[in-house]
Amino acid sequence: MLGESDDVLQREVDLLRNLHHPFIVRFIEAFIENDCFCIVTYYAEGGTLAALIQKCEEKKVIMNRQEILLYFTQITMALDYLHSKLVVHRDLKPENIFLNAAKTILKVADFGISKNLKKNSECSSRAIGTWSYIAPEAIPGPGRNFEMNSGPHIISRRRKLILETDNTVGSSRTKYNLEYCDLKSDLWSLGCVLYELIELRKAFPIINELEVVKKIAECKYAPRRTKGNDDVFAIVTELLVPEAASRPSTSQILIRPIILEKVIYVTTTPLTGLFEAENHQNKRTR
Repeated sequence: MLGESDDVLQREVDLLRNLHHPFIVRFIEAFIENDCFCIVTYYAEGGTLAALIQKCEEKKVIMNRQEILLYFTQITMALDYLHSKLVVHRDLKPENIFLNAAKTILKVADFGISKNLKKNSECSSRAIGTWSYIAPEAIPGPGRNFEMNSGPHIISRRRKLILETDNTVGSSRTKYNLEYCDLKSDLWSLGCVLYELIELRKAFPIINELEVVKKIAECKYAPRRTKGNDDVFAIVTELLVPEAASRPSTSQILIRPIILEKVIYVTTTPLTGLFEAENHQNKRTR
């Protein structure tokens, strides 16, 4: 018998069947075998973006500008495609972004808790996602339910969270319209991912749940520890703002000169092997 987790998988299948984009994981088939719901997708030999970031951190080697911009551009293009179809990812993070063997092409994946706004026109009444990447407007206020994703597998938990912080947290939740409370929350997560590409650590590291919620509500991300790429980091500062309406949309980001240049590049140039020479010549350490 299929349970709640299988309903989540079925929702993911329903979405994946209709998503066709070079930077979104490709759906192949789905079937049930031995009471298990199986989804077959494109196999990303390069592992996750999270693993790559961790490896760079362990080796104390920062990503070069070329890598940061090309990775970010691909993720933004994938998100722009989703938003054009009124699909909200709701759990965008490095763990849900996969790479090809050459680590030049990204694939956004894990649509188990995504939402199609065409089918559900109401804002979510509970926080959904992963703590370090959840937007301020999605934080549950006093007494509100939440459903969070803990780790790479979807583990739904419903409980109460009473915030011992500023009463303004969650106070304007009902004022957010559909675009702001959903699509714009994805943009916050995108900012967190870009921060991580630059700094090789989470913008909002989890010390404990209450502490990370407070820092997110106050938009107090971890201070920078790398130098350079100020124009790229400026995008982070525009995305990680408390007012959802103030965050640029994916389409606005993609027409910026430093990003548009990469959009043209990734749509006209084979990406396989792109970074090898770049890394050999530009290996830098903090």
